[in-house]
Amino acid sequence: MASPRRAGEGISGALRAPRHGKEAKQAPHQAHFPIPSLGTLLLDPATTVMEASGTLDARGRASFEVAIPPLPGLIGTTRYWQAIVDGAPHYTNRETTTLTSL
Repeated sequence: MASPRRAGEGISGALRAPRHGKEAKQAPHQAHFPIPSLGTLLLDPATTVMEASGTLDARGRASFEVAIPPLPGLIGTTRYWQAIVDGAPHYTNRETTTLTSL
């Protein structure tokens, strides 16, 4: 996921993992919660929203796009992204996106 982005544009995300399924989530706040057998949840669970789910391709990849409304109040805000992948379920690294302009 690329940063910075503009309000009114979409955010394209890509996942790569040697597993079969995934859920991509975003939140306005970071966190650090170690969860046995899954790794570390790096998003605030109270503000986390699921943005995409589905199946990874044969090479362990998936992509998704999220529309950003053209609202001036979003400028300067940051969203944090993380996925969980199936197989031997585990959390991915956290990605950061900051909206910079309309």
